[in-house]
Amino acid sequence: MTCGHAEESQPWWVHYAANRPTAGARRTFLLGDDGPVTATEVRTSLMAVGAFVAVVVLLDSTGVLSPHAEIVVDNSAQLVGGGAAAVLCAVTSRRTRGVERAWRLLMAAGMAGWTVGQAFWSWYQVFSDTPL
Repeated sequence: MTCGHAEESQPWWVHYAANRPTAGARRTFLLGDDGPVTATEVRTSLMAVGAFVAVVVLLDSTGVLSPHAEIVVDNSAQLVGGGAAAVLCAVTSRRTRGVERAWRLLMAAGMAGWTVGQAFWSWYQVFSDTPL
């Protein structure tokens, strides 16, 4: 895996060792096309995903919604999760080469397949009122 910058022939750890942040500097993760992703950005993204999951769990398990609305929320969350996973795997595969790219593309295909299956499941469960 290379870092995606001018030193294409160097592995990521060589680039990291040469550009290690100094004390007090913000740590960076994943070097991408737009530069490094900071720890703050990773933390913010994880908090947003965690909040989304918490809201879905609360809506599904507290009895606030009707049983049909709970099914709609649950199926929608699974569609969003599968679609986001497929897209993010495909996007991050563009930043890598070789085996790193291959497994990300395979994961994107798998997540896309899961999303298509979830769409059929949701259709039958929500719109056709078919008990599954």
